Order: sequence, then C-alpha cells, then structure tokens
Amino acid sequence: MGVESASVASDTIENPQQNVPLATMIGFVLAAILYLGTSSLLMGLFPAEQIARSSAPFADAALKMVGPLGASVMALCAIFKAFSSLVGWTLIVSQSAGAAAKDNLFLKIYNKPVWNFILSGLLMTAIVIYTESSSLAHEFNRIINIAVILTVFPYLYSAAAFLKMTGPLKIKTSAIVVTARVFCLWVVAGSEAHLVQKAMMILFVSIPLYPLLRLRD
Repeated sequence: MGVESASVASDTIENPQQNVPLATMIGFVLAAILYLGTSSLLMGLFPAEQIARSSAPFADAALKMVGPLGASVMALCAIFKAFSSLVGWTLIVSQSAGAAAKDNLFLKIYNKPVWNFILSGLLMTAIVIYTESSSLAHEFNRIINIAVILTVFPYLYSAAAFLKMTGPLKIKTSAIVVTARVFCLWVVAGSEAHLVQKAMMILFVSIPLYPLLRLRD
C-alpha cells in the first residue's frame, strides 16, 4: 500500500511520464529490500512468539546486539521516523484532496491550501477519536489496518478502469486484473471483522458525496 503516492504530486514533478513510474519502482524495490532485510534479521534473533508480543522489536534487537545505548538510539530513530512520516502523509493527503477537487470529485474548498490542511487535519482527528483504543500501539495498528482496507477499494476500481483504458481484453491484461482483484478481496477477507465494519462505515458515509458533487456540476 502507498505505491501510488508518487503519482499524487505528478502535477509538480518534472517529466512525470518518466519520473513517476521510475520513482514508484525504485521506492518499491528499496522498501522491499529494507523490509525483507530487517524482518529476516529480527526472525534470526528472536522466536516468532517474542516478536509478536514485542511493542518495539527493533529496539529489542538493538538492545541484544549493541546494548542499552543502541536500544535508546533505535527508539529515537523510531520517533523521528514517526514524525517525518506524519509530515509526509499530511502532505500526500492534502495533495490528494486538492487533486480530487480540481477534477470536481471533491469539495472546491480543498483547492485552498490553508483550508485543505485544516479540514484534512480535522478529518484525521475524527478518525483517531473514532478508532480510540487502550494503548497508542494498538491505536496505531488499528488505524493502519482500517486505512489498508479502505485503500483496497480504490485498487479494485483502478483494476476495472485499467480494462477500459487498455481496450479489448487480452490474456495478459485479464490475468493482471484478476490477480489484482483476488488480492484485494483476500486482504479484506483476511482482516478482522470489527476493522472491516469500521472501514465500511467510513466508506458508506463518503459514498453520498459523489452523486451530490456530480449533481452540483
């Protein structure tokens, strides 16, 4: 999830036809290498049960390999990473809403940067309240899982649009679309029931906005 982020800011990127796909693939490959490498390291250091119970497995790994100082440094890196991710995703969310507003698929007020950030922040705050949990780690995981479920649906729509854009059905095209749809449905089916329920409630609230915006035009 998130590989589409590079295309969100395509209006501000030089030569987007070349650079957006290149950035997407390079980012995907680098992320895959990092995730596979670090996950393999953790699985080599600790049993799976201990990793599942740990709220900070990388800090635990640094503690075992380097000592208390390494664990503290790793914890600080996690904090900085969280703040930088927050800034990055805030920009992506506002950019996405602005692009949708330009295409008449969202409220025009999102074309104004200040109101875009304010409304996006209010919506994100509402989501945090809606998914209130007993601990920060559980809250974070719950929001991430709901976001993944909601992101799967645009992927399903994109697979259908891909068929329309590519013209007549071909074996290769059909295989790609079927694989994408099966994967998306598998993600939803494998999610916890209460998370799917919360995600569906958010989705159902947003659905009436589209016909209202189309009627306005």
